[in-house]
Amino acid sequence: MTRGRTPSKSDDEAIAAMAEVRDFLRNSRISATALARQIDVSPSSVLRALKTQPPRWTPTLHALDIFINSQKLDELEAGGPLEAQLNALRGAGSASAAAAVLRAVADLLERAAD
Repeated sequence: MTRGRTPSKSDDEAIAAMAEVRDFLRNSRISATALARQIDVSPSSVLRALKTQPPRWTPTLHALDIFINSQKLDELEAGGPLEAQLNALRGAGSASAAAAVLRAVADLLERAAD
């Protein structure tokens, strides 16, 4: 018989998010303090989120996850579907072009979530 509460789905998501944060820190060679500045939290909050075992969805981990995912979107290669839609929007000013951009952003967010 296990003790304590049953792990929830969000626990698995927190573990996955923490792995992405650690990979980002390792690959980008950015310090936890610099990362804290980027997301407007204290360095101690970031360090505490990184040390919490098992990882939990805290406001700091949520902010880190959002920031890391936004950086992934910046790494998309030029000429992608979003850029094509933005180029079509320039000077057009139409609602349909704006809707196409929003659909492209939604598609990118779905791919980033997978």
